[in-house]
Amino acid sequence: MMRVRIGWTVAVLAASLLVTDYAKAQVLDAAVVESQRTGKPILAICTSESCPPCRALKQRFATDSEIQQLANTHFVPINLDVNTPDFQTWSSKFGVAGKGIPMIYFVSSTGEVLHKQSGAPSGQGLNRLLLQVAAQAGPAVAKQGGDANDGPDKEMVAAVREANQLITERKIPQAVEVIVPYADQIKEAAKPKHAAEKLLVQVIAKLNRSGEASLRAAKKKLKDDEKQFFGLLALMKTKREFGSLPAVGPKVDGELDVYRGDPKMESWLVQAEMIDDGRAAENPEDNDDAVAKYRKVIQAYPDTIGSKLCSMRIEQLDAGETPAETQPASEPNTVPYEPPVQPEPEASPEQREKATADLKMANLYVKSWPDMAASMPKR
Repeated sequence: MMRVRIGWTVAVLAASLLVTDYAKAQVLDAAVVESQRTGKPILAICTSESCPPCRALKQRFATDSEIQQLANTHFVPINLDVNTPDFQTWSSKFGVAGKGIPMIYFVSSTGEVLHKQSGAPSGQGLNRLLLQVAAQAGPAVAKQGGDANDGPDKEMVAAVREANQLITERKIPQAVEVIVPYADQIKEAAKPKHAAEKLLVQVIAKLNRSGEASLRAAKKKLKDDEKQFFGLLALMKTKREFGSLPAVGPKVDGELDVYRGDPKMESWLVQAEMIDDGRAAENPEDNDDAVAKYRKVIQAYPDTIGSKLCSMRIEQLDAGETPAETQPASEPNTVPYEPPVQPEPEASPEQREKATADLKMANLYVKSWPDMAASMPKR
């Protein structure tokens, strides 16, 4: 059982109350009781009044009805000031979430940290974060209604987690592969039944938007005579990454059909497909397969733009260049967090009396025995 008791200011809100003034959210003792009673995780927003991003985050909770509903439906919300001993106690138990503020924590009713981060996601990212943690927390939290035993499909929750992780790692084809089996199930539903389904809808929509953007970028290059080959490469990459999505795949195939039958474009299409196969085979640990695929292009289509690109890529790989690694996410919308300096404890009367006596003795030594006076400050 999670117990953190440190004399919090008394301010308790009913669990069903919408957070219209986030500064008055439930304090920890009351939040712990409510969390254990309902099974809902605690959502702790750690802020400072001097921090503009913190004020912006609190304003979002105060004015965004969807965020209010998510916070109050799935969590027990509290607000902690990072400049108080309260936050020091909290962070000593659950750790500091990052180098900047605001900090966001999700802690289960049993005291397990489900998620913590520095900085607030922008736009719909905050809504998705709340839904994702709600789904992760399980049926007791993620259900949108119905019987108390209702809850999100465990396989769907696992798929959502895996897809989000793959998207973060820029492994788009793998993310699409994980999500696509659920696309028809979501399409047939009148509306999402619980948080996991709603989050899954958002993940599919996110992939669809990325696929559409990738297709638009490829079409833009194809309209430029000097960039047509690179447009075909971009089109092949879009097909590889997003072709399995029902909303994107047919559009990509339709665009490819436009260029089939043209002798010049047909040759380029084959080269672009072979090069994309090589790109897909690149691996930070072993690029032999990718190099072999690039050499096939060089042998089959010598003195072409495709063979030149493959020769350049082989040189890069031989020099040790690997596929672009996922860059660590920055901490957006934060200000640096520095733990407050704890004041020195006030001296007791006995300590002050002894210090006064030492100073008098030091003055005496300075006048009479200067060499020995140097040792007095150490005392």
